[in-house]
This record gives sequence, C-alpha cells and structure tokens, in this order.
Amino acid sequence: MLPSATVSRAFPAPVSQAWGRPRGPRHSVGAFERTPQFVIDTRDEAPDQFTDASATDWSTLSWKGVGRPYTVEKWSRAKQLYERDHGGSLPIIEGWRLFNMAFHGFFLTDVPAAQQQARAGLARSLGRLRTIDAADALEDLLRLARISHQG
Repeated sequence: MLPSATVSRAFPAPVSQAWGRPRGPRHSVGAFERTPQFVIDTRDEAPDQFTDASATDWSTLSWKGVGRPYTVEKWSRAKQLYERDHGGSLPIIEGWRLFNMAFHGFFLTDVPAAQQQARAGLARSLGRLRTIDAADALEDLLRLARISHQG
C-alpha cells in the first residue's frame, strides 16, 4: 500500500504546467489597451493612484502603529525539496510558477467526481482504520462542499 502522501487525490486537480497570460513584448510607458481578457495600462499621467509620501517622517514609524508583518513558518513541500536538492533558496519566478500550477488546479477540478473519490477514500480508510487518510478525505469533502455551495 502506498503512503498517503503519494496517493493521487482529485482535489485539487493536478496540473502539468503553469497557466497564465502568454508573455509577449513589454509595453512602453503611456500605453493603454483594453482586451476581452485584460487591460494594459502603463499611463503615467494624472490621476495618479499613489499618494506622495516624501514628506513623511519615517522616524516616527513603529511596529505598534502599523502592526507586525505576517511571517510564514510553514513552507510548501515543493519549496523544501527544491532548496534541499539545489542547496539554495527557491527563485521567485519558480515559486510563482509552482503557485500558479497549484492554484490553477482548483479551476480544473471536476467537483462531483472529486466528491465521489473523496467519499470512496473516506469509506476505504475507515474500513481499514487508517485515521490519517480518513481525515484527509473528510477535509477534501468539506472543502468541496464549500466550493459547490459558492459556485
């Protein structure tokens, strides 16, 4: 029997490559184009969306005033494997590629089929008294139930 970490699960659907807008030539400053899928807006004239903060006295800034940033202490298995195998940190572009692949899997998921697979996995795990696998299947069912009610 395979360990539960290597068992293929229907949720989220597996993807083989990152999905996204095809990369083309960069647009020059001042370009504006509206397409059916996205807008290219590199205009730099008013109204500017940013506030001029050049006169801010940064010496008065404190963690108490702005709040501490959120720190991530639990890293993905893909990041840990990459860093172990390559002996260095995961490049940002590779991290985004991995994120996009994982996120796009949610859009590819056939929810009814994934629910059926999760129910079968739950029944199989309970029958074999494998509580960890049963908990994974139950977690998938709960997430899929939220997805089907939102859609």
